[in-house]
Amino acid sequence: MEEGDGTPATYIECFQWFIAPTNAANSAPDASKAPHVINNSWGCPTSEGCNSTNYATMNTTINNVRAAGILVVVSAGNSGPSCSTVTSPPAIFTGSFAVGATNSSDVISGFSSRGPVTVYGSAMKPDISAPGETILSCIGTDNNALGYTYTNLQGTSMAGPHVAGVAALMMSARPELKGNVSLLETILKNTAVPLYSSQGCGGIDGTTSPNNVYGYGRVDALAATLQAISTSLPVEWATFEVRPVGGTALLEWVTASELDCRHFDIQRSSDGIQWTEIGREECRGTGGNTSYQFTDKSPLGGINYYRLRQTDLNGSLWYSPAKALSFSASGIGLRIVPEQSVHSAFVDIAGGPDGAAYTLELYALDGRLLQQAQVYRNSVVALPALASGLYVAALKEESGRVVATEKMLW
Repeated sequence: MEEGDGTPATYIECFQWFIAPTNAANSAPDASKAPHVINNSWGCPTSEGCNSTNYATMNTTINNVRAAGILVVVSAGNSGPSCSTVTSPPAIFTGSFAVGATNSSDVISGFSSRGPVTVYGSAMKPDISAPGETILSCIGTDNNALGYTYTNLQGTSMAGPHVAGVAALMMSARPELKGNVSLLETILKNTAVPLYSSQGCGGIDGTTSPNNVYGYGRVDALAATLQAISTSLPVEWATFEVRPVGGTALLEWVTASELDCRHFDIQRSSDGIQWTEIGREECRGTGGNTSYQFTDKSPLGGINYYRLRQTDLNGSLWYSPAKALSFSASGIGLRIVPEQSVHSAFVDIAGGPDGAAYTLELYALDGRLLQQAQVYRNSVVALPALASGLYVAALKEESGRVVATEKMLW
């Protein structure tokens, strides 16, 4: 975001940085420094380039951030009070935890956007609400250290940080919740103070909870933290690793504890979005440090994403973080997601050493070199104006050897 405005490409680049923060020189990305929760008090309207042609790309990005174990808290927007006014990314996506605004009397703010989402699929929004009126906030002028002061502000941008802060408090009290996005969201929803409205939206009566006005209600910091402390985790992951063995993928995981655990479904994906079950392991842990193994004997060509879906005895589902593995001659996989509206592409690289730099070259089918850029494991690359058609991307390591190629349809 530059002076308050962004584009789909710059927003995606920000999310990429959060997954694997770099140093000040924009190199040496390190996923171990990723945050556990991020607050997003912004929206991407059509004036910034977000529209129905690229919503899917942004949605994929949000899902990838979640898969990395990061809770994505977002502000629902300030376009209320009409129904279906949650209309721009990232609040419209099911992977985002959208926050509406309330006043000091626990009444929804008139400006707070309501659901359901209708511009991209159909989803109840907001997920939860938080105080968003008369909130003491910083104000000032960029690069003027003496010009900062405090004032009272309002908006869902004031409400979202309350929820991100409660999530951080929950993880401070119960570190095992770090990376367990689904469980964090479940606790936040289940402990919220239910709130009701005479306004019904999307066929859901406002006198029921959850609803499209308040979501599950106003966040309750104390109740959420106490439940975080007392919640019995069905599975506490100690490790989950994936590595190549010959032409197969070996998945190994260790659970620190298991409670009411039925089985693990092993899931594989080529894009991190659509998942296919390729195997199952029954739970057998009764104490600590129970080890499991599974071999994918026929991995896909290129990048493979793996994750575990754990099922409780009562049918509840929990997911492990996703792991990426490449199966190519070089052991490095390349995936390119074009973003025509902003003349850029998202580059996803699997395999190879962490922090490695590569050169991406884009060719026309007649062999002309159109673009050359330095890329890392996850990068956004600006592209020249391209005619509709098929292009070929080549990924080169520092020695100049081509380690992966991929077609790109523009």
